[in-house]
Amino acid sequence: MQPGFETPAQANPGRSSSLCRPRLPATPDMLFLDLLGRYRSHGGLASSTGIALLMSRRLPASDAVLSGWIRSGEVVSLSWRGAAWMPMFQLQAVGDGPLGPRVDVQRVAEELRPVCDELDLCGWFVEPNGWLDGRPPVAVIDENLEAVRAAARADRFVLRG
Repeated sequence: MQPGFETPAQANPGRSSSLCRPRLPATPDMLFLDLLGRYRSHGGLASSTGIALLMSRRLPASDAVLSGWIRSGEVVSLSWRGAAWMPMFQLQAVGDGPLGPRVDVQRVAEELRPVCDELDLCGWFVEPNGWLDGRPPVAVIDENLEAVRAAARADRFVLRG
């Protein structure tokens, strides 16, 4: 197997998730580059190593904290070539404190986790969505969280069949 992403079947056996990312490229490297481009105007994608380094200025043991967020599902991440990568739009600093997960993004991701793996979630946030008048959820979440949550619930319902 070539280096790159875990397949959805490897990450979550039995999950059918092809509808979460219907138009994204098929090869791992092409998919990663596509996601890099789609997230560029929304804070970009960053490696967990880079985020931990950024966080370490204000938070001791930032590696462990970040790993905990990934394991617990507090952040959406994808694995590419052995490293975890995260969309930066889901992190925010509170005052002068360190970066932390946005609760609103967590709530949206919770709607989709039963039917989408982490890679699919990363794609879902930047894919134009019919429930949001063709806008990607990442472009709508700050102005209308409830519409994005409703879109996630509707997509979950469709994916479950």
